[in-house]
Amino acid sequence: MVENTLSYSKSFGKHNVDLLAGYTDQVAEARNIGVIAADFPTNDLRVIDASNVKVNSTGGLQRNVLQSMLGRINYNFAGKYLLSATIRRDGSSRFAKENRFGTFPSVSAGWRVSEEAFFPKSGLVSDLKVRGSYGKLGSQNIGNYVTTSSLNIFTDYYFGGVVLPGTALTNFANPNVVWETTNTSDFGADLQLLNGKIAITMDYFNKRSEGILTDLPIPRYGGVGGSIVKNAATIENKGFEFSGTYNHKAPDKNGLNYSITANFSTIKNNVLSLGDGVNPISGGAFTQEGLLATRTEAGHPLGSFYGFIVDGLYQNQDEIAKDGRTGNATLGDFKYRDLNGDHKIDNNDRTYLGSPIPDFEYGTIFNASYKL
Repeated sequence: MVENTLSYSKSFGKHNVDLLAGYTDQVAEARNIGVIAADFPTNDLRVIDASNVKVNSTGGLQRNVLQSMLGRINYNFAGKYLLSATIRRDGSSRFAKENRFGTFPSVSAGWRVSEEAFFPKSGLVSDLKVRGSYGKLGSQNIGNYVTTSSLNIFTDYYFGGVVLPGTALTNFANPNVVWETTNTSDFGADLQLLNGKIAITMDYFNKRSEGILTDLPIPRYGGVGGSIVKNAATIENKGFEFSGTYNHKAPDKNGLNYSITANFSTIKNNVLSLGDGVNPISGGAFTQEGLLATRTEAGHPLGSFYGFIVDGLYQNQDEIAKDGRTGNATLGDFKYRDLNGDHKIDNNDRTYLGSPIPDFEYGTIFNASYKL
């Protein structure tokens, strides 16, 4: 790995500027070799040359390269107006030549309101900063060589009653995959009260991931089976985060210092798209009738719970008969709701039951020190 960076800092009057430019080159290479052997003369002599049967040998090479060019500027005026901008251009050998590079910018700005002349210098609020940011990141989270088909040159086949050597396609390649991108915007504020005794941080964020790289299954009638890598889903996450800390410092070094932090966050997840030709994705083992418990589909949270609405248990055989349920229902089984009103229970009565992602999360942290 090679990393080269050049930095420059300059202050003139109330202006402060930091500049950074860089170039990185990362090469990852892995080789493997193995031999399966059997029939050794004794259990104490286990080396390949001593075996009478060499069953198989394997070996391979994996290599990928990531090149990056980056630039960053940090600027502030009198500690009141803050600006930071970054741009990256990354190139990965995991993509085809025409899709190899992606450009990912980001920018953030802040205003320390408490440094303004109009801000009261004494009172409840001792420090206030408002800020906002936007950034775009890229992901190359795929395997090596997915844009190139591979062949097995040791595939035998029968022709005219004779076994002949041949070559077979072992995977389908997708040369059109590109960088997965994530766009994130954030607006927040940092607040200190009572000369830093109370610190509060608040943020609202919106994170949108597009062209998510994923393996999609290939139908068996394609001749190979397996899966193919594609840019598929678009997923959005947005929410609010809050953190508040109370700091107590002893008047002298022999006392007790402590801090209490409380945090609270919400998140709303939504699948905006699964990509062209991608059907809803089912998953999650279910304990009855071989059903799957989750479903991912546009318009709903990722991995939403999906199934029947339960209206109790079957108490007698008449209830089972009246329900029209398909399958081998017995006494004590769940009684499912007939959602479409066709007087029978089947897969058409399944529906979305809720999100696996909690509506909110919260926590507390307590720190203490004595005589420090």
